[in-house]
Amino acid sequence: AHFTHAKPVPTQTAEILRAVPTAPETQTPFTALALEARAAIVVDLASDRIVFAKNADEKLPLASLTKLMTALVTRKYAKEDSIVTITPYDLETDGDSGLRIGQQFRVGDLLDMMLTMSSNDAAHATASFVGSNFPSANTESFTGGDMRFVRLMNEESRALGFTHTEFFNETGLDVNPAQNGGYGSAREVAALFSKLHKSFPGTLEVTTRKHTRIVSRGGTVYTLPNTNEAISYL
Repeated sequence: AHFTHAKPVPTQTAEILRAVPTAPETQTPFTALALEARAAIVVDLASDRIVFAKNADEKLPLASLTKLMTALVTRKYAKEDSIVTITPYDLETDGDSGLRIGQQFRVGDLLDMMLTMSSNDAAHATASFVGSNFPSANTESFTGGDMRFVRLMNEESRALGFTHTEFFNETGLDVNPAQNGGYGSAREVAALFSKLHKSFPGTLEVTTRKHTRIVSRGGTVYTLPNTNEAISYL
């Protein structure tokens, strides 16, 4: 009863996928930047123009950037006010965000927790909820919901025209020592970010704050620190 489809605002990612970086001779704040990162990209979201790129099409492990697709798929298939009840299975993933079995949260609040502090528990709980309640998943067990969710993530990746991006879980945690939870290129991550930003305005706004606050339906208050230390300097 708490699950309904949310209608996304149509948007395109094709411009970023086709775009070439600003000519090297054009001076930008990034021209003389020395980067340790293996790949990087800077995009003007208003125009989808690539301002700077380094190895933008190299396929690399995504780690917690995987959660951008988790957020997009969640927003596509669930209302922000849908209610998620935390199960023992939800808390089996690595990391402890302070969630407890039986607590109830709005989907939107779990997304805020996931995006602000990269909570694996919040990502896992959201994925299990959405995957288990997806219309054609009614014959699957609840603990299989996250696996169905990952299939939705990969379907979305293909629909966006991505060729370097694939997902094996909703958190980005390593599946094993030789396999990451998700892979993609800097260019496709930028296109994914643009898609999420333009289709569901406000979803990423929480990532601009040093802290955010959510409250469970039982009244437990969580003050969430932003794991992006650069926020303090912006």
